[in-house]
Amino acid sequence: MVGVVRYYTNQADALAGGLAPASSGSYTVQSELGYNFWIVASNSTGSSPPGITFGVGYALNPSGSYFLYPAAVCFKEGSKILCQVDGKETNILVENLVPGTLVKTSRDGLKKVALVGKGTIENPGSSERIESRLYKCSADKYPELKEDLIITGCHSILVDELTEEQRADTIKRLGKIFVTDRKYRLMACVDERAEPLKEPGVHTIYHFALEDEDELRNFGVYANGGLLVETCSIKTLKNKSNLVIV
Repeated sequence: MVGVVRYYTNQADALAGGLAPASSGSYTVQSELGYNFWIVASNSTGSSPPGITFGVGYALNPSGSYFLYPAAVCFKEGSKILCQVDGKETNILVENLVPGTLVKTSRDGLKKVALVGKGTIENPGSSERIESRLYKCSADKYPELKEDLIITGCHSILVDELTEEQRADTIKRLGKIFVTDRKYRLMACVDERAEPLKEPGVHTIYHFALEDEDELRNFGVYANGGLLVETCSIKTLKNKSNLVIV
């Protein structure tokens, strides 16, 4: 008998294990409630490991029941974001950003940090190109970088064009193409230049949102010397990321 896979909007509800907004009899991860990346809660009885991010289409181990909550796109700690301090452009570690820090955006000048979130991801030691892992963007493959950048598989680099293969893979994973600041979002797991990080274990990750009247809006910002990547929106970071606001 197939167990129940239940989809919750946040970690607290998943851990409570009560009624869920969505559920399925299939062990294949679904696109539910507007989310495409999910984490297995620790109270799940299935044998797929908890605390790991799984993308749509991933086949969970067919045993027991699973309680899933949404995952977020993030930077690995140690990533540097281009900001302005005392009138000068300065690269600040993502873990050192605080509300009010001025961040340089691609189209809107300087914007203040509204929120910073912190979490963890368990990275496999394999080279499988899945969403639920970390990827290394190397300076030798991204000329905008001054040093390697490590981001989660569903975190997007902003680009002018997508190849036909990238477009098809993005639609397969997300259902459609997304745009931020007039640039296409190219997820690290889809970008052939990004390499799966082969450092197994639990890693600390961060993300941030910038102030804006539209809490659904995100921005293009510069990481590790100049690679244009996406931020999180305020609403997503507050209500859908399952990161701890710091």
